Amino acid sequence: MTKAHFLGLDATRGVAALCVTLLHIQMYYSKNAIYLPHAYLAVDFFFMLSGFVLAHSYEPKFSTGMTWCKFMRIRVIRLYPLLIAGLVVGIAYVVLRNMFLPKYATPASELFMAIGFGLLLVPTFTDTGATLNAPSWSIFFELVVNAFYRFLGKKISNTLLLFIILFFFAVLGVLAWFSDWQGITIPANRSCAANRAVGFLLMGSARVGFCFFAGVWLYRLFTRQRFPKSLGAHPLIASIVLVGIFCAPETFPDTYNFLVTVLIFPIVILAAASFKPANIWATLSKFGGWISYPLYAIHMPVAAITTAALVHFRMYDLLSPTIRVSAILCVSVIAAALLGKFFDDPIRAFLARRAGPKRSA
Repeated sequence: MTKAHFLGLDATRGVAALCVTLLHIQMYYSKNAIYLPHAYLAVDFFFMLSGFVLAHSYEPKFSTGMTWCKFMRIRVIRLYPLLIAGLVVGIAYVVLRNMFLPKYATPASELFMAIGFGLLLVPTFTDTGATLNAPSWSIFFELVVNAFYRFLGKKISNTLLLFIILFFFAVLGVLAWFSDWQGITIPANRSCAANRAVGFLLMGSARVGFCFFAGVWLYRLFTRQRFPKSLGAHPLIASIVLVGIFCAPETFPDTYNFLVTVLIFPIVILAAASFKPANIWATLSKFGGWISYPLYAIHMPVAAITTAALVHFRMYDLLSPTIRVSAILCVSVIAAALLGKFFDDPIRAFLARRAGPKRSA
């Protein structure tokens, strides 16, 4: 981000990353999420937040001549290093599992296929294929929408922006009615890899298309002071609202996901952006924003390898589910902080210097 830092947004981003991490960790010991069953909506929140922040950071630069190639180079430098780190951890997990649990071994052909798909940031779409870092799929759509955003021109008119938002709003509404939020059920044969790929592209495109461009529009609304600053929400309040959204019962239909995405998330973003936390809250908010992406990018392979270690050393069954989840969550946060500090920050600075810009945003 640039010097104008939205600390309130940083806090909500950190909380959302923590919630989706907790959701995924639970999947290692329960088929159904016990806590935060709707935390997958954090992805939609991230997409909307991305549109808001990128509009703030780059629309002025687009007007002064930043090219498509330069913008995409900055985005790749920002997003890819930690995804590669997560991919490496995922490979290490599969290799170690093959060594210590031969009956669950992943064939080399499937591992190499997973590595190839992982580098492209997409799932394998098969029941047997390993997915080495599942959250990377959302970064695939993030980069695609970033490319489309800059391709549209130096300055997207408000009319065109509104048309794009309404188009994706309609598509998302239809898909939410006929499918499930995380994978299209049309055609009904979800075991088919081709059908899964279609669902991945349709639902992912609709979610990122609406959320990202709604975020851009929200930023323009924010800069025109159409949202009263007096309605700004303290990071703690905004975070509680997000957690409450994610805590909704798993049985809630996708209509709930749709309404939350199109109505509640925009209000949370505008309210959080309108509040300037101070003192300890500013420090916590800044840390939450900083660690959110490292945590999101590497938490699943780190959680997998941590869980495997607990099983291998016969500690898994000795710990209660709550302690087990807490331990894996702590390891994930610590790993994210270490990788962010000693891997991501230095390598992005190095790549940014080699590429030309002083900073990679």
